[in-house]
Amino acid sequence: MAKGEKSLWDLALLQANSAEEEELKGEESTVVFFGSKNAGKTSIILRFLDREETPKPTTGLEYTFGRRAKGANLAKDVGHIWELGGGTWLSRLIDVPLNPNTIKHTAMILVLDLSKPSELWFTLEKFLTIIRSRVDAVINETRMQQPDIKEQLKRQTWQRIGEEHVDKDLIDPLLIPLVIVGTKYDIFQEFDPEKRKVICKTLRFVAHTYGAHLQNISDPSLVEDPAKDAQYIEAVIDTMRRQKDEELERYRRSSERRAREAQRGHAEMMIK
Repeated sequence: MAKGEKSLWDLALLQANSAEEEELKGEESTVVFFGSKNAGKTSIILRFLDREETPKPTTGLEYTFGRRAKGANLAKDVGHIWELGGGTWLSRLIDVPLNPNTIKHTAMILVLDLSKPSELWFTLEKFLTIIRSRVDAVINETRMQQPDIKEQLKRQTWQRIGEEHVDKDLIDPLLIPLVIVGTKYDIFQEFDPEKRKVICKTLRFVAHTYGAHLQNISDPSLVEDPAKDAQYIEAVIDTMRRQKDEELERYRRSSERRAREAQRGHAEMMIK
């Protein structure tokens, strides 16, 4: 073998090391919650993170994060979660989480208080204008390093919406994922039927035009887990679920232990 050439064993080790490094790398994504004041943004985030905490008013821009195990590997995916409080007053702070480093893996969650129609339209229009303007500014800023950034985002957007969408010529989508969440739907249901119809149709039209998802929910701070409600207790099912949860937990621990042992064994082999 000529000097400097790698043997099949060397190449196999390099490939194994590369595969292990990939397994140990977790993915990162960013979610930005913004919208109506006191609409339940913090409550949604706490439920998503499975944290039993009393929601506190958000002042300015707040940050938290969540981790999730990536299968049986040691790597964990990380979710960066930002919340903008105060309604439209501090809307320009959205520039902080939405920047050239995050635009490719950021989703925006616009939360609207359905119980306050008089404020809803102003909040909706204001934030959608700001978000579209910010996305365009970040794209222009990023073009110096990535000339095709806009084309990349367009491809991802139409893959998400559907390349063959029947209304493709009528849609002007935001080039990053957008979800519009209407909260306090329980209160909204008490409104006059015609008023509800107008609001719902308008929100559906706006969401369709922006290529966004639309979801209406009741007050997230009042929604409880039905499984914890006494009227839904079923001893047999609850016991089976506990057993299954315990089995899954044992499997997770076993998988993590095997992964650590494999990594330790590989390190010892490299030392030898």
